[in-house]
Amino acid sequence: MKHRDAIRREAREWVLRFNQDTAPSLEDIEALQSWASQSPEHMQQLKQVEATWCDADELAVLKVSTSRKKIMLNRVWLSSGISFAAGLLIVLILHPIELFNSSNREPSFYETRIGELKTIALADGSIVQLDTNSAISTRYSEQQRHITLIRGKAFFDVEQNPSRPFEVSTQFGRVKAVGTAFAVHLSDESIVVTVEEGRVELSQRPVEEFSSVSYPAGSEEYEAASEGENFLSLGRGEKAVYAQDTQIKQKLLSGDLARNLAWRRGILIFAGEPLELVVKEISRYTEVEIDIANAELKNLEVGGRFETGELEALLEVLEVGFGVEVSHLAPNLIELR
Repeated sequence: MKHRDAIRREAREWVLRFNQDTAPSLEDIEALQSWASQSPEHMQQLKQVEATWCDADELAVLKVSTSRKKIMLNRVWLSSGISFAAGLLIVLILHPIELFNSSNREPSFYETRIGELKTIALADGSIVQLDTNSAISTRYSEQQRHITLIRGKAFFDVEQNPSRPFEVSTQFGRVKAVGTAFAVHLSDESIVVTVEEGRVELSQRPVEEFSSVSYPAGSEEYEAASEGENFLSLGRGEKAVYAQDTQIKQKLLSGDLARNLAWRRGILIFAGEPLELVVKEISRYTEVEIDIANAELKNLEVGGRFETGELEALLEVLEVGFGVEVSHLAPNLIELR
């Protein structure tokens, strides 16, 4: 009989295969039945891995949704005295939320460490979810709600207020919204905007049209000029990539939209992306450097669902499922070949 650890690795491979966006084929189902019938240990390990997977999904679903947070937050603003303290305590227990001081119109700064996710409740009822190693600054006035994404990725659930636009600026352009929900990912080369609800407008300008201002921890806030803006409109389920001189717009399928935004639940889902992209995304959640020594591996298509920061799970899938050689060259350096 195979060693229990080897059977468990195979069971995990089956669970990964059956939890991708595409439904399993009849051949896949028959193959799984054949594998599970090899011994009682095979079936037991399959059940245990599947139970762990389902528990993780249930925990993710049980996390307070953005809409629920907003409802609870509104109740907090309407409460007073003991009720206010109790309501605030409930919000903080369910999910760590930083509250924006509504009376302070000076810029505020929020950031996350590598591997950390954070939810920020703004004074107007809007919610910001910061991904790993991300930072924003906020500046509110009577006429405008202005956010600067300094680095990383953020999801914005915007409270509707047509007379007070909500804008997110980066060095590659600006996103305007009234009442909508969207994500912005800033990299060294571009920004990626994904719309979950409502509509947003994007403006694109060269980097030199922004003036930088010193900000905490050596960061920079970029203020965009208001003239000569060319807008690209995005609706629900649409995605745009903005670089300095290019723009790409695409319509996402419902499964792709959910997969793009799964990081908000602490999950990364891949469906045939090249290994180079998978490693780049997972590396954002860890300080471990991963070097793909074999150039041919960079285009290896990888699928599966992983918790953010779950590096060992990815390495196990690569070793067991694809025969990739994984070498730990140093505590924070891994080589793939």
